[in-house]
Amino acid sequence: IDTYKWNINGVSVEGSSDTYTEYPYVNTVYELSASGRCNTLVKSVSVEAKWQTAITPENNGKNDVFAKGHHITVFNRYSEKVFEGDDGWDGIIDSNFAKKGEVAEPGVYFYYINLPNGTVQRATIEVVKF
Repeated sequence: IDTYKWNINGVSVEGSSDTYTEYPYVNTVYELSASGRCNTLVKSVSVEAKWQTAITPENNGKNDVFAKGHHITVFNRYSEKVFEGDDGWDGIIDSNFAKKGEVAEPGVYFYYINLPNGTVQRATIEVVKF
């Protein structure tokens, strides 16, 4: 194979190689074209982005951080902002409405995430303790 070319949702990726790594936050179609002497092979795959629905903030190695790498704002069931940050949420409260610096109480929290494509993801995340 002489050349590789990636297209992500129809947009060409500069400097393509045989591998491409990305953590999709929205549904995405990946397409790879591999060209050799006389043939070109094109394969595509659709990836459905799934957001986790629970966080276990006890540093047990499973779902310890939610939305890592994204700006997130988290609210409790009373619509009080309990956290805002640029690298996801680890379940630690950072507000004046609750015990600052402590792990969030078990329950459902609402969040807004500002995605790189300019959209906002709005949903809920459940804090679970074992």
